[in-house]
Amino acid sequence: MTIRDAKELAKHIKNIRLQQELTQKELVERLKNKIPNISQVLISKIENGVRRLSATEVIDYAEALGVTVEQLLTKKSDK
Repeated sequence: MTIRDAKELAKHIKNIRLQQELTQKELVERLKNKIPNISQVLISKIENGVRRLSATEVIDYAEALGVTVEQLLTKKSDK
């Protein structure tokens, strides 16, 4: 199922991070050379749907989480 809602994407991103047992701080380390001013506060805002990701940031997030953009933007319908 394709994710079309920003809040749904935010929740899915957080779930992927948690499945990988990554902390927000560890994700900051993976993203710090790609997203300017990345911080735990910013990641929290993204994961809570307060701040949306740009198209470039979606790509950066996918790379940092070790998934494809398609995997980031889709989820299994049984979840």
